[in-house]
Amino acid sequence: MRRALLLVPLLGLAVLAIACGGEAAPEPSPTPSPAVSPEATEPPVQTPTPLPAETPPAASPSPAPVTCAAASTSEFQEAQATSDFAMYCPTFLPEGLSLAELRFTPPDATPPHDGPSPGELNAAFVSPDFETQVALYEGHLGASFVASIVELAEDEGVSPETVAYGDIEGTLYAPLTTITDVSLGTFVIVDLPGGIRHVLHTAEVDVATVREIAAAMQPVSP
Repeated sequence: MRRALLLVPLLGLAVLAIACGGEAAPEPSPTPSPAVSPEATEPPVQTPTPLPAETPPAASPSPAPVTCAAASTSEFQEAQATSDFAMYCPTFLPEGLSLAELRFTPPDATPPHDGPSPGELNAAFVSPDFETQVALYEGHLGASFVASIVELAEDEGVSPETVAYGDIEGTLYAPLTTITDVSLGTFVIVDLPGGIRHVLHTAEVDVATVREIAAAMQPVSP
């Protein structure tokens, strides 16, 4: 009985030893799989945004045709069509004046006996009683004509005055008289390159109105 009792602990030890000896070795930890990197995503193709079409600049409106005073537009336009320089016509005149004559000899034409020289325009506006007059001389005027006016102004001590002649400038001489005190009226002279001259001559027109007439002169062809 005693022996049997001793066997129980020994059996227990043996079972324990067998259990210990037969215990399986620990399984190795599984190697973690390499992290799968997400597939590289190609950036979306950027479609360029079309630029807005440029709006063409609006065409500048054509300037309105010039209307010459005293219903003389057609006469000036006809003369301008055969001219080699820019003619000017009055767009303002004292009330009651009308076109008495307008003559122009083209540069290469033979002038009539009593007509202006080649390349010269003569125009005259008069009142019904012929007292008030506005005359224009334009183009290739003789140098002596203008020089005589300037010399007369110097002899009389008349100071020249710069005035507007449309979009250009002129020189006003007033008042001019002859040696017998006969009034010669008022003159505005414009000298341009190429020997082109404009002379505005008035009789029985006050100087303030002459300035207005000169300032309102406009090219016949805008």
